Amino acid sequence: MAMSNRLVVPDRVGAEVGWRAWAIETRGDEILLSSVTRAEVWPARERMEASCRIGHEPPAKSCGCGLYAASTLEHLQGMDYHRHEAVIGQVALWGRVIAGTLGWRAQFGYPERLLVPYGLWRLAVPLRDAYGVQVQLANVFAEGGEPSGHRH
Repeated sequence: MAMSNRLVVPDRVGAEVGWRAWAIETRGDEILLSSVTRAEVWPARERMEASCRIGHEPPAKSCGCGLYAASTLEHLQGMDYHRHEAVIGQVALWGRVIAGTLGWRAQFGYPERLLVPYGLWRLAVPLRDAYGVQVQLANVFAEGGEPSGHRH
């Protein structure tokens, strides 16, 4: 089979950075992030790779698969995640990325910074240690912009 000399140039260099919410999964002594809407645990210190129930490589324009992130904290705050005991944060997205009206769907992702509600303060240090990212205690669903709080 002949190899192609065709050069493939990516659409972008680097990652998109968006906002998302995660639920918490406890596995033994480990505290991990998991999707709020699907039973998917985000691995610690490894990229999360999107999957599709139909079986194609996500994300696809003709399907709703992929790792979701809102483009702004305000968009995320308006998505009603406060009904869940959620941790929110910034997430880096890369690979195949599809832009939407309020954010992105992507092939790969990894948390960049986490905001833990004050009521879940005991999760701050285990999440920091598991994912190796900055964790901040904050009133994550407060109105009026960036939450304030304490860093760990």
